[in-house]
Amino acid sequence: MKHFACTVLIGIFFCALSAQKQPEDQQLGIEWIEIKGGSFRMGSNNGEHDETPVHSVTLKNYSISKYEITFDQYETFCEATGRNKPEDVAWGRGKRPVININWNDAAAFCKWLSQETGENIHLPTEAQWEYAAREGHLSSNHRYSGSDDVNAVAWHAENSEKVTHPVGEKYPNALGIFDMSGNVFEWCRDWYDKDYYVESPKKNPQGPASGYLRVIRGGSWYDLPSFLRCTNRDCFPPFRSFWHIGFRIVREQSSPLLTDCTGFVFSDGQTVYAGGNEDFREKDFHIWFEPAANKNEYGSVFIGHPIWEGKYHAFHGMNTAGLYHDSFGGAQKELKGMKELPEYDGDRSLHEDVMMKNATVKEAIKFMGHYYHQLYKTDMSLFGDATGNAAVKEGDVVVAKNGDFMVLTNFMLSQVKSPMTVCDRYRITTNMLNENKKSLDLARAILSTTHNEGLWSTKYSVICDLTHKIMYIYYFHDFEEVYVLDLEEELKKGKRRFPLKDLFSEKYQEKIWTMTYKNREQNEEVLINYLGYNLLQLELFDEAISVLKVNTKRHPDSWNSWDSLAEAYYRKGDMESAIKHYQKSIALNPENENAKEKLKEIKEKDK
Repeated sequence: MKHFACTVLIGIFFCALSAQKQPEDQQLGIEWIEIKGGSFRMGSNNGEHDETPVHSVTLKNYSISKYEITFDQYETFCEATGRNKPEDVAWGRGKRPVININWNDAAAFCKWLSQETGENIHLPTEAQWEYAAREGHLSSNHRYSGSDDVNAVAWHAENSEKVTHPVGEKYPNALGIFDMSGNVFEWCRDWYDKDYYVESPKKNPQGPASGYLRVIRGGSWYDLPSFLRCTNRDCFPPFRSFWHIGFRIVREQSSPLLTDCTGFVFSDGQTVYAGGNEDFREKDFHIWFEPAANKNEYGSVFIGHPIWEGKYHAFHGMNTAGLYHDSFGGAQKELKGMKELPEYDGDRSLHEDVMMKNATVKEAIKFMGHYYHQLYKTDMSLFGDATGNAAVKEGDVVVAKNGDFMVLTNFMLSQVKSPMTVCDRYRITTNMLNENKKSLDLARAILSTTHNEGLWSTKYSVICDLTHKIMYIYYFHDFEEVYVLDLEEELKKGKRRFPLKDLFSEKYQEKIWTMTYKNREQNEEVLINYLGYNLLQLELFDEAISVLKVNTKRHPDSWNSWDSLAEAYYRKGDMESAIKHYQKSIALNPENENAKEKLKEIKEKDK
């Protein structure tokens, strides 16, 4: 049975450290285990449906934290960032694994630590997690991480006394990693898809493009041993936390996936170029033209994404004065004093208004400074103009151009001491601009070098000649075919908007996107199952049984639905009904190990 971990929110549904020179991860006492890359057979044919098919995966070298992140370590992050500290359920803090943190909290910890250390730190992908749990290149086939004896390596429902324990008290696996089975579930980087293994890439898989549940792995103090198997997959909503979910972290030499967008402004001495690429989950981009409404406005072109009916967010823009805009997403930022300003409430979007009413970087920055906008909390705006000036607006902070060019990716320049160490794209772009003759060809080479494939693929790239008001547009990953847009000529055709793809011939990359990275509708069976487990958590057994019966009626061929209903009867104490439904589940899936273990357990209790 899939143990969709639950929370009790049923009602909605029916200190900074003193300055030191050592890296922050050393200050936190994080110990790393080096994992030698290699190939392994991921998944299991003897577990649940979502563990199949067994498939070959190849990973490159990485490091993983020896222990789960503790309360002590997480609280340092909270103190440094002003974040609220999570509750410990009165079990104790210190060296116990941190709990009651959601996926977003864990990801924020990784981002903060990356910025503090200049290292690439993130949550493990599901493949990295399983490879480490199964002892990497040593290719262990142990049922649990480090042993077939669950009590030797794990805290679980039958030995934990229903609480977490300080990390490292059980035996480690052969690589020296502790608690990968039991103690707390661990957040992974991936979205969850029960069928992902069918289409998983062979090299460095990153998980599905989108979803509504994140992967958790390893089982916990709360779970029976069957949930602690190395291959068992589970999931949980990323915005919720629970008392049996924590995390550990991974460090890599370079980014496994260039997930940031790239932006730049530079001059070759005669022409000013600005450009960037746009990585996004969706592919439904539009281009639109807005002629000047009066003599005080500038005609503009925008490329962006629909956010709701009739409303669009402009990611890129250029106007007839030679002003360029590129919008970047960033971390949440506290705004000091800006809320006292009048809130922007124009007929156009903020970025459209900025571009149509201003000719220079200085004017654009000043215009934005007159208003408060919710967008300022996360948006960073890169501006360039025909004079070669450039600046970044980060909410209430402005970062001015310093040198011959300006580069921006998805981190806040004002908050990073050594930007060259934070992001591969930033470093690659900066080095290319420092080491090569500046030209249109160099701009295209930068975008081609830093384009992204896979999940958050580059949907389009633009280069703007701000001197002559020419925009070069490239679609998906293709830098051979280009649409050259003369802004003055295009504006003569009047106001219009249409899909960006209409500028280009049909592309192989779009076919790949449609087949491989399409969005999936939410799975009704999963949602019903999830609600049933919420009710079980509250010991509302009859209510849970009523909900889970809906699944068996709507999905009678799903062994997992029958298994979940059997679990509800088991927890209620109705063993006769539990046996009947476990047997039904096994009839549909003879390899259902959980049902077999439960039937064996019931039989032994009856002796």
